[in-house]
Amino acid sequence: MIPKSIILFLLIFTYYNFFSQTVKKAAIISVKDDISAHNGDTALKNKLVALGFEVVSYRDGDLDAGSIGEAEYKSNDLIVASESSSAAKLRTILRYGFSVPTINMEPASVVNSHHALELISTAITGNGWIPKDDENAYKLKILNGEHPLAAGLSTGDIIDLVSDPSCIDEDPWASGYIGWMIDEIGLIPIASINTAGGDTSLVISGIEVGTANVHGDLFNARYVQFNVNSFTLTSWTAETEKLFEAAINWVMDDATEVEEPTTAKIPEDYSLSQNYPNPFNPSTTINFTIPELSHVKLSIYNILGDTITELINERMDAGYYNTKWDATNLTSGVYFYQIQTDKYFSTKKMLLVK
Repeated sequence: MIPKSIILFLLIFTYYNFFSQTVKKAAIISVKDDISAHNGDTALKNKLVALGFEVVSYRDGDLDAGSIGEAEYKSNDLIVASESSSAAKLRTILRYGFSVPTINMEPASVVNSHHALELISTAITGNGWIPKDDENAYKLKILNGEHPLAAGLSTGDIIDLVSDPSCIDEDPWASGYIGWMIDEIGLIPIASINTAGGDTSLVISGIEVGTANVHGDLFNARYVQFNVNSFTLTSWTAETEKLFEAAINWVMDDATEVEEPTTAKIPEDYSLSQNYPNPFNPSTTINFTIPELSHVKLSIYNILGDTITELINERMDAGYYNTKWDATNLTSGVYFYQIQTDKYFSTKKMLLVK
């Protein structure tokens, strides 16, 4: 017969070992020393705790000052940067080499009147927020239902972000709650909002591990921009909850992690992707792939077939490419973009709405 003391020891050991392996640690980066002083961060903490995380918090200023060391930062399984935090946390994410799976709820910025940082190659347009009284401010469109970040929702689905729009009244800025970005590095577009003014705003997007941005910084962990203000969390719809949980699952899934690539992956075929955002105002991004050294011509045409501009006309190595077209000086309407090589030809339609 096994002594009770040994049985008790085994039970305690098993319990400790089980939870030490299964409990994940998430760090919220906030503007406050005590996140309970910020209603949105409190709601965010409660959500993470409900999902089984042990939650700690870092003040963005302490991270920027180096008070939180690299070892402690990297001890976390997940970083959630609240929209309450400032540009300081972006410098930290960069300093630590994009090494921890991260969900960033603050629009990342390279061009911003009060930040002026060059970090992860996204930019805020306008004042960075969609006004809360915009008739479309609470409607989210799924752009890529095939990706895990879409949480099983289908491409083209329109969902309500919140069940009660009055929840935004908690926001002291009272200017809206959806941050938006312009892609410059081939983000994985997941969801967008179309404003009454005709702007298309990218709200949820991902960056795959192993991706290098235009500044040459390598993402050593997955990264998601989830620009939904946590002030609204208590009124999130079931679909918004699914999207947030899908973001957590995707950034923390190491099944597809890769080591730093020694050589760039070469695409197998020519391709021309649909521009995004679309409709757009005033700029949009066009992605294409070239499987071999080719002379590439990428042109923009109006509905009459007149050439508006040639974005590219040169020999290019095999690879994945994106280029941005700014239509600031043009009128609203349908335009076409066309790629031509010795072996490939494709034309797609896009809509400029001002």
